[in-house]
Amino acid sequence: STQSTWGLESSMEPEESNFLPVLPEASNDGAAEVARLTSPGHKFRNLNPFWVLGISHKNGVDKESLNKVFRQRSRIVHPDKFREDRELAAQAFEYVKHAHSQLTAYDGAVEDYARICNDAEAKVMHDDRKRQKRAQKERRPPSPFDVPSAIVVETCNRIADAEAERIVAMKVKEAQDASRAEEMARRERKRTAAKAFEKEWEKDRDTRVDSWRDFSKKKRKLGGRKEIPRIDSREVSTVAPVRKSALEDTIGEDNAIE
Repeated sequence: STQSTWGLESSMEPEESNFLPVLPEASNDGAAEVARLTSPGHKFRNLNPFWVLGISHKNGVDKESLNKVFRQRSRIVHPDKFREDRELAAQAFEYVKHAHSQLTAYDGAVEDYARICNDAEAKVMHDDRKRQKRAQKERRPPSPFDVPSAIVVETCNRIADAEAERIVAMKVKEAQDASRAEEMARRERKRTAAKAFEKEWEKDRDTRVDSWRDFSKKKRKLGGRKEIPRIDSREVSTVAPVRKSALEDTIGEDNAIE
């Protein structure tokens, strides 16, 4: 099953579609239109943007005509126009807005949704022909099958699946974009740190050069000999006394005996 945009599980089969009768075409009467868009089963049924706007998916709709239909439908169900039940009217108005956004989300959206509707209708008709042939082969009357309602169910299921796939693809793209942005930020931080290091290195260049020159002068002056550290005479008293050897201790003891 697929979780639709409107929060309804779209796992119904054609046999379970008795509660989804095909309603009359869109009306210009506010009460009738609000009832059509908010009647039982409306969350699932209203996944089809063509049905919500009351237009056929077979004729092809250009952007100008689509905007014209949207303005007409939204005026009919607008809460300020339909005051009998503002809450229901607001719900119907949101469905009309969402249907218009579905068909104008990107270039070719109308064609994509029309293709879904056509494929769903073709599948239901194919299944119905197979059902009738099977019944004929078994020499029995075909079981009751509500083709129009089955088309509604198949169409909305496919639209819900397509919407779920679109959302997943969008989230994947967002994650990839975030990853690329983080990588670019990391590279920028690395470049900034490298520039700061080069700046400090260049700033200390004179100090390093002077230090190397002093070292080279001392080396030439010593002729390759190691420099012997000098001991200040004032620091001699701080040198620890040297201990007598064992032989000197023995001689001293012999003299004392004599």
